[in-house]
Amino acid sequence: MKLYSISPNIKSLWERVLIWLRIVLPADGMEITDHVIRWCRLDDGVPQTFAVKVPPGVMQDGKILDRAAFAALMVQVHDAGSGSRSAATKDLVVLTLGSAPTFMHLFYLPLIERNSLDKAIILNLQMISPSDGAATSAGWQVLTEDAEKNRFEVVGVFINRALIDEMTEVLYEVGFVTVAVESKALSLARALAKGGSGLDVQGSYIMVSCDDTGMDFMIIRKGVLCFAYAIPWHEIANEQGQVEDEQFAAALTRGVRQITNFYEQHWSDPVTAAVIAADNLLPTVQATVAGVVSYPVVPFMVGTNDAVRGAPVAFGAALRGVVPHRGDRDVTLLRSDASEVYQEESAVFFLRFWRFALPMILGFVVIAAALGDIIWLGRIEQAATSAVPAVSAGVVSQLATLTPAAQHFNQTVTMIQAIEVSRDLKSAVVTRFEAVAASSGITITHLMLGAHGTPTTIAGTASSEDAIVAFKGALISNALAVSVALPLSGIQPQGAGYTFTMTAN
Repeated sequence: MKLYSISPNIKSLWERVLIWLRIVLPADGMEITDHVIRWCRLDDGVPQTFAVKVPPGVMQDGKILDRAAFAALMVQVHDAGSGSRSAATKDLVVLTLGSAPTFMHLFYLPLIERNSLDKAIILNLQMISPSDGAATSAGWQVLTEDAEKNRFEVVGVFINRALIDEMTEVLYEVGFVTVAVESKALSLARALAKGGSGLDVQGSYIMVSCDDTGMDFMIIRKGVLCFAYAIPWHEIANEQGQVEDEQFAAALTRGVRQITNFYEQHWSDPVTAAVIAADNLLPTVQATVAGVVSYPVVPFMVGTNDAVRGAPVAFGAALRGVVPHRGDRDVTLLRSDASEVYQEESAVFFLRFWRFALPMILGFVVIAAALGDIIWLGRIEQAATSAVPAVSAGVVSQLATLTPAAQHFNQTVTMIQAIEVSRDLKSAVVTRFEAVAASSGITITHLMLGAHGTPTTIAGTASSEDAIVAFKGALISNALAVSVALPLSGIQPQGAGYTFTMTAN
């Protein structure tokens, strides 16, 4: 079952052709947490998923503790996606860091020119960054342009840069090329907006997610993530690492009230519904949230595919991977934006594919042409030969006599045409050259006019280099030449002036 709207058949076929030719490369979705790695690929809209558990001690708060063990787990994921293909195969992925702490901040800027907007946003991100800029990777997105309030609504996302650098490095070593890195909230927001949830995309939603990392609270308006924050389980767990029912309910209630208050402080349109993604905890979370808010509380649905229900974050990341790079405007936490990375990696994949495909195609064309010449052209030649009428010996003798005379006549006509083409007096041409030279302050010392169609060589003197350049332009503007070759070595100083040599066509 396909989980999002299907384009017409022609468009779908065209997209398949672009993928086959390596002009467009889709990326898989991947979520990495401290407890599990989830992978999702969309094959013609149908999700394929794979998950592998992360043993204790391999990762903590999104940081790799045991690099060798983590790499071994990623090899399992790569083999599951690549199948029987070579281990050297590279797969593009959109990476979601589920356990890595991220900081999201909403701010406003006055309406300014677009070429100045980026600089203003970067300056604001530097001021609100939770840590030193060199240690933090930041991404941003313009949410709205409000003409009535004369301002831009911008959201910034921050994460520890070292976490991303090490993670993408290990992924590349095992065969994954990361084209974008995003937060779990952004992946879930995309899954809600584009994953076939059945909800009105233009609505405003409060979304609550509970998974193996903790609770996430999000605001999604018109399909765009506007704000999010998380409560990890370790913040509300007891000394034994267990989360009591009372602490869970209290933290959930507090989180819903905080995200609701934040929404009411920044937007005036009513909330359409609260969306819950909680898997086995769905009934408990849904009942608790319903006791806090007055609007409908609905479960998060992405079709009937059970695999997607177990990996909604990876599914949302995979939805980003099927968007052409020119249409990707979402936040990425990589150092360069997703479109630039996509272009670079697409070029590598394109060249690698056609390096092997092109010789095969050329070989096929050569073989086909040879067979065509032997079979088809041979038959045409045979038919043409059989259609030639029989000629008597007398006619053949007359043709042999007339042929040399015809060749002599054609040569005579050719020579006459050559004379006609070059019938202009060379003295008139010389006069025109001298007139243009005088108007440019040039003295011509040597002028060699060749046969028609051959370059004209001009040598002379001038008081300055500018006069020589002006003379070059005057030759073209006066239709004496179509192009003029004036190399730097053709201009030489002499006394108080300069000498030059140029050729005109």
